[in-house]
Parts: sequence; structure tokens; C-alpha cells
Amino acid sequence: MLLFTATQGSVLVTVAFIGIWSEMPAADQSSHLVIAVVVTLVITVIILAVTRAFSSFHLTILASKNLHDAMTRSVLKARVVSSLPLPTNSQHTILL
Repeated sequence: MLLFTATQGSVLVTVAFIGIWSEMPAADQSSHLVIAVVVTLVITVIILAVTRAFSSFHLTILASKNLHDAMTRSVLKARVVSSLPLPTNSQHTILL
């Protein structure tokens, strides 16, 4: 949750700063400090977004694995019950 909040917060700060940057005079827009701030903000957003995507993918795979393992254990523990009558003649076998 903290990573999601940090990513969204950095996106908002980046959008707000780019809005301020677009309203600056042309001479100030090409200032090295302003460009460095914009590039730093954009790189921060990219790093946080990629980290959030990979961690979300990892957690989803982990949850899926846990659910699959629990389902497999339940199926293997279940009793096998057949409603078919047992054969009285030994020549007939029922394969389950």
C-alpha cells in the first residue's frame, strides 16, 4: 500500500511541477536546474511504477500458488465415494 501511495504521490507532484514548468517564461524553462528536477521526477515515477508492477505481479503469483496448493491438498484428502453397485461377478471390474 505504501508503494502504491508513493507512486501516485510522485505522479501528482510530477504533473503539478510540469504544469508550473509550462507556465514559466521560455528562458527559465531551459534552466539546467528546472530540467534536472523534471528529469528526476520522471525517473522517480518510472522506477516506482515498475517496482510496483513487479511486486504486484509477484504477490499475485504467490497468492495463486497458495490457492492452487490448498485446492490440491483438499482434492487429495477427499474420500472417493462411488454410487455404482459393486459387481457380484468377478469377471466385471469397475475402474474409477
